[in-house]
Amino acid sequence: MKLTETQQQEIVLEFTSCESIEELVGLLNKINNWRSKNPYWTFSKKEITVKALKYFLYSKKNKYSSFEIPKKTGGFRTIQKPHQYLRLVQRLLNICLNACFTPMPTATGFITGRGIVDNAKKHINKKYVYNLDLENFFPSISFHRVKAVLIHVPPFKMDASIANIVANLCCNENALPQGAPTSPTLSNLICKRLDAKLYRLSNEMNFIFSRYADDITISCNKNIFNEEFKEQIYSIIREEGFTINKKKERLQRYNIKKEDGTYIRERQEVTGIIVNEKVNVSRSYIKNLRAILHNWEKQGYEIASAKHQLYYTREKGFLKYNGTIPALEEVVHGKIEYLGMVRGKDDGTYRLMKLQFDNLCVKDRKISKEEFLEIVEIAKTQGIKKATGVFFDRKKIHSNG
Repeated sequence: MKLTETQQQEIVLEFTSCESIEELVGLLNKINNWRSKNPYWTFSKKEITVKALKYFLYSKKNKYSSFEIPKKTGGFRTIQKPHQYLRLVQRLLNICLNACFTPMPTATGFITGRGIVDNAKKHINKKYVYNLDLENFFPSISFHRVKAVLIHVPPFKMDASIANIVANLCCNENALPQGAPTSPTLSNLICKRLDAKLYRLSNEMNFIFSRYADDITISCNKNIFNEEFKEQIYSIIREEGFTINKKKERLQRYNIKKEDGTYIRERQEVTGIIVNEKVNVSRSYIKNLRAILHNWEKQGYEIASAKHQLYYTREKGFLKYNGTIPALEEVVHGKIEYLGMVRGKDDGTYRLMKLQFDNLCVKDRKISKEEFLEIVEIAKTQGIKKATGVFFDRKKIHSNG
């Protein structure tokens, strides 16, 4: 269930005019009640209380648990997972923030209806694609910046004491925690002025600009990427309180004619998606996915699953999932759907792999009449996507033998 326009307007009015913690708690409970009536709303319906909010405001213990996941470029990223109750509060606050805030069109990350494919499509078939990365993105956004934006930036213009409460509930150790539901929305709010400045410059200099979280992409068919231009970009980023990760800065060129008559044809990527002539995944992505499906088909699920478990143990499994490695079919299904998202669901390779995957799941899945009827009922009440997920959930199957 989506919030109605009337409910959204009610949220904006009450959230921006809150003058006490009691009023804020009343609004959060109202939203929780609205959402709990939705049969697909899977989050807690637990009541929000002033006492509990004050505990999370003033206590320094048991608010977050931390774990690390490896970065593709090396090193580790710290994820701060909020306490279950605090996470519920943050989810409700995030609804308030999204009701009030509309990101710039150039922002594509963490926004309903926008994603990495939309971000990449903006830069298709350009001779020059310039990538920048904002270093320590969430940790660099401080509590004071969040509070200041909530107080001073329309349409929030919140009472200072309430802005202080909201910022405290959304920050940890004086910064946005990577892992809190509110951090992505607040980061887009903080970056709105950065987005506006770069967008104005893009209109003046005739280039395309987009930002997906901490990834900034600029593309153009003219070589404007001299040191003077780069310094303009650096200056805007510094003015907005961010630092560039120089290791991830790169200029990718395609169909650039050299003096000897040959052409520079580098692979151009935007947020992991190839954009040289159309949005696409890499050849290695297709190759590895084919290999997994082939291995599953020829050697059987158990052997393929064991190899998958080994890969996750070595690469990222125990770090990312705290010892619980996702089932082979979960990962394969996700990879195939990602391929379909990038290339489109009519793509021949996607459809062939999806068919092969479905056949493998059906072949290995011994389903009883009772289970079949249960899945049909789920399809009727909760939709095909949910029913498909239940059908292909092999975790229970193989743990039960």
